[in-house]
Amino acid sequence: MRSMTGYGRADIDHGGTKFSVELNSVNRKQSDIVINLPRDLA
Repeated sequence: MRSMTGYGRADIDHGGTKFSVELNSVNRKQSDIVINLPRDLA
């Protein structure tokens, strides 16, 4: 295995509400998790 970099995206429309999920991975030993939500859901 030469690289562990990856990217993925999924979009869904559920009852008129749109959700998007993006995953991004790079060669690191630690993980950083960032969640962005609209102000209405936060």
